[in-house]
Amino acid sequence: IYYGQTRVLEVPCVYVDGGRHVIPYPRNATDLTLTPFRYHVGRILNHHIPGHGFDFALQQAGITVSE
Repeated sequence: IYYGQTRVLEVPCVYVDGGRHVIPYPRNATDLTLTPFRYHVGRILNHHIPGHGFDFALQQAGITVSE
């Protein structure tokens, strides 16, 4: 994430479904949850996906959003 030309934060992500979706890494390999912040980053990165959107991709991967 950049503010102007300055990198403010790095959010590691992975491409899935043949590069159709970009999903931020969940907490770890056994706790497949995203923080609300990472969920919103994912929504922004996937806003252009027609049809099955970001929430569908998370559901298919078994990833949930923590409270």
